[in-house]
Amino acid sequence: MALSPFRLLAREVRARLTGHWASALGVLLLPAAVLVLYAYIAGYLLFIGETTDALWLGVSVKHWISGMVTVLAILLFLLVLRPMALGVTRWWAALAAGHDLGAGSCLYYFTRARWISALKHTLRLCGTVLLLLVPFVLAVLLTAVLMCRSQLPEVFDLLLHDPTVLTMYQLKQLKELLSDACFWVGPLAFFLLLPLFFADYRFVTDPDPSPIRFSFRLIRRCFMPAVHLFLRHFGWIFLSFFVFPLLYTLPYLGMTYAVFCKWMTHSHA
Repeated sequence: MALSPFRLLAREVRARLTGHWASALGVLLLPAAVLVLYAYIAGYLLFIGETTDALWLGVSVKHWISGMVTVLAILLFLLVLRPMALGVTRWWAALAAGHDLGAGSCLYYFTRARWISALKHTLRLCGTVLLLLVPFVLAVLLTAVLMCRSQLPEVFDLLLHDPTVLTMYQLKQLKELLSDACFWVGPLAFFLLLPLFFADYRFVTDPDPSPIRFSFRLIRRCFMPAVHLFLRHFGWIFLSFFVFPLLYTLPYLGMTYAVFCKWMTHSHA
């Protein structure tokens, strides 16, 4: 009996990872260490902010620290974590082709020219994400307005006439309502961002000057297989939010992504 394409995909993923699990975890070790270090520093700074009522330049130190932690997160993402993530993706892609580049592959993009190239790719990707998410933001706002009108009519009237008189409790209600709207409209974001699915793989495997454009073209030909891939691995993604399953699921998911991209790129070249 012939195996389905996704069973063949799973078989190749396991075969590629056999004998390389240690390297798969090793290549993730440094990015994980950077994240843990940032979480420790950010937590310490936020704790300091919560325990002081001092002002600096007329603004609460707590707000200064919150802004600093946010800026630090953005810089860390753009300048450190994204080059590392691309290096990890390069390792997955190489192993999908039968080559183990070693755990140091996560530092591949930290030479001057490669780092600049990775930064340009990341900035283009972030700009494209913001543009693609405009319909999502509009849909969330519309959903939140409709929910507020039906569930919190008094708050809705105050928003229309005098939002400055809203109490802290009412603002909290609005925040929760906005979170609910994001949850219900969330699947739309997945479909809006799916055209970027192949962009990083293309960037690390081919000197294509337009990996994002390539990804847009390719997803038109394999949209349903990509959706099917996500649905089949939704449970794996959920398990990745827990520490111990993560040690198995993250290498497996990374290898699955690389092998799937390899198949789609070669079959639709």
